[in-house]
Amino acid sequence: MQDYWQILLLCLFTVQVSYGQKLVLTGFVQDSSTGDPIPYATLEMPGKALGSLSDMNGAFTLILEERNQNDTVIVQNPGFDTGMIPVSSLRQKGIVLLRHKIIPLPEVVITAERKQAALEMGITDVPVQPATYGMSTWMQVAGYFENPQKDSGQIVGVSFFVPKTQKTRTPFRVRIYGCDAAGKPSEDLLHDDVILQASRGDEWVFADIGKYGIRLPETGYFVAMEWINAGEKYRYHEKIMGERRDFYGQKLGAALGRETPNTWIKFIGGAWKRDDKVLGGSKSGYRNALIKSKILLLP
Repeated sequence: MQDYWQILLLCLFTVQVSYGQKLVLTGFVQDSSTGDPIPYATLEMPGKALGSLSDMNGAFTLILEERNQNDTVIVQNPGFDTGMIPVSSLRQKGIVLLRHKIIPLPEVVITAERKQAALEMGITDVPVQPATYGMSTWMQVAGYFENPQKDSGQIVGVSFFVPKTQKTRTPFRVRIYGCDAAGKPSEDLLHDDVILQASRGDEWVFADIGKYGIRLPETGYFVAMEWINAGEKYRYHEKIMGERRDFYGQKLGAALGRETPNTWIKFIGGAWKRDDKVLGGSKSGYRNALIKSKILLLP
């Protein structure tokens, strides 16, 4: 009987060690036609909360479990075709090659007979002490902009309110997505790296994207802030209610007490989820990101 328990404990210990072993993959993401590094590419296993981003030199470190060695890593970057790379291939080569997408830009014609009306959308009244979205792992926060009248036009600018923090000047990336049938962010509408950076904090940071000719979708669209791998120097910690919390990079401002939740969050390796938790206090309601969008409407 004693031998039985010894064997059982040994088996349990072996299983824990097997599942506890880490598989650390390092390498580079590169342009398949030029060999140039692709900065800030995402490498993830959807649904498994596993992933990483390449740095400004295209270098990445991806930490998996041994049980993932037969899985596939999804590699993406705006303007490139999605790569589906077996873990076994990453272990052998360590190089991910992505191909450029062929994206015809829509022609946007502005004439004297057809003047366009500018319209700014989103939350414009910044609270005196805004709430925030911050991260300790890679994520995106997106605001939804509806188009109930199915207007025609063009998305020409986006803005993000960046509060003053220890790492206010951390670069971040702009993402713009269409809206799928379930009301979630879907395909990329912005096929280029647009990188922004706050200068002092407690300010709106604006990106002029008119040159990309992004048409206003009838089903609405999402504008997202994406935290990118700009280096370890942007890590820091704060004490919140006496507890140490780790953060990376800038934060995104938010407003509380909103009647409708229009903000969505995606952690790397996970799915898009609506931030629909009702927060209590004097301003009971939803937390929505301080993101604005500027559009030009055609009559």
